[in-house]
Amino acid sequence: MTRQHDPHDRGSIDEFKDGLERFHVAITSAADIFQRFSRALDVALQDHSHIDTKDCRACGKPDLDHWFTSKRDGTTLCEACFTVRCGTGLAKEDPQ
Repeated sequence: MTRQHDPHDRGSIDEFKDGLERFHVAITSAADIFQRFSRALDVALQDHSHIDTKDCRACGKPDLDHWFTSKRDGTTLCEACFTVRCGTGLAKEDPQ
């Protein structure tokens, strides 16, 4: 048995409005999530070639993933050159 819709029934109108409000909240939340994701994706896909890379000052090895920086003069060294300098006493690991 189906219930007949009475357009003058306030309960039906209020239920409909509540449903529309819930739908609006859901759509607004989904749109917000989509915009945030889109911005994050744009940042992730940007060309990062402008980011300063580190090159070893002693041997010239480019694009170091791991490096050592002198506290005295800011020189950047690769791990191999730093190890050599430590062996000769020209560099030492920071104990901190």
